[in-house]
Amino acid sequence: MAFGEFLDRVSERAGREPLIGEGERYYLRSVDGKARADVRRTHPGLARALELECVWPETRFHSSVLRISSSETTLQTHFDTHDNVLIQLAGEKEVTLFPPEVDSYMYVQGSSSRVNYPNDAPGEFPLFDKYAKDAALKIKLRPGDALFIPAFWFHHVYASGDGASVAVNVFFRTFEPSAYNPSDIYGNKDLVAGKEACDLASRAGSALDELPEPFRSFYARRAVKALANQLAVRINEEW
Repeated sequence: MAFGEFLDRVSERAGREPLIGEGERYYLRSVDGKARADVRRTHPGLARALELECVWPETRFHSSVLRISSSETTLQTHFDTHDNVLIQLAGEKEVTLFPPEVDSYMYVQGSSSRVNYPNDAPGEFPLFDKYAKDAALKIKLRPGDALFIPAFWFHHVYASGDGASVAVNVFFRTFEPSAYNPSDIYGNKDLVAGKEACDLASRAGSALDELPEPFRSFYARRAVKALANQLAVRINEEW
């Protein structure tokens, strides 16, 4: 649709018939073809008005993204592999953060959680309810507020105010560019080392799958413990 019509719809201006039905929501995330979005290029007037201060070296910059949505629009719980500053320009947002340590309980597919937070049915995701839900950090953003979201922190975003919500994300790399997938334009693909480790884990699982129980579980535990010991990583209270 035309951008002007989109603005009318997210602002709930009268005179627009629903495209689908009553209560529909609208959401825009700026893109730039197959390149990483940068509001300085896609929306130069907005970028000049914001006068965004570069808090990381320009060599660590990944992308900057304009987001506009209707009130009560929800962004699914997910994590990014880049540090992120979320700048609220208009409207309000409720952001719920979960630390990387609860990853095992977030029912993750790719970089997104399958948990329908906060509306999941009791018992639908028991590990999340038991180990992750109480770790949630809730923040409300109003116009002029900015929130730093570190890489790998899960976040759930809800446009809570009346009228349109307008924000800009600025993504930065924590490491040198060689640590990241060069085709990552959204900032959520696995780090090169992380993907290699997960691929090796998959190969290890395939090798152990040839063994019957209890030998398969025995060597799986030994392999996990060997990796944890090598990296001085604590798996649980016992290991």
